[in-house]
Amino acid sequence: MHKTFSWTGFRNNFRLESLTIMGIIKGVCRENFKTSDIEFETLVKHWFRHGAQRLARDELLSKNK
Repeated sequence: MHKTFSWTGFRNNFRLESLTIMGIIKGVCRENFKTSDIEFETLVKHWFRHGAQRLARDELLSKNK
């Protein structure tokens, strides 16, 4: 599983910006939440920036069950 992502593919990471699913999600968000492209990109970047932290937390929680 690839765990290194970035919006633009910076530092040879997996590029999210051009994925079809991201275009679909962006369209739905813009329609339902009236967000601009900049707002959407900022929120997505923030969500992925903290992905490793969420993964570590979820793995720790599932280990302690």
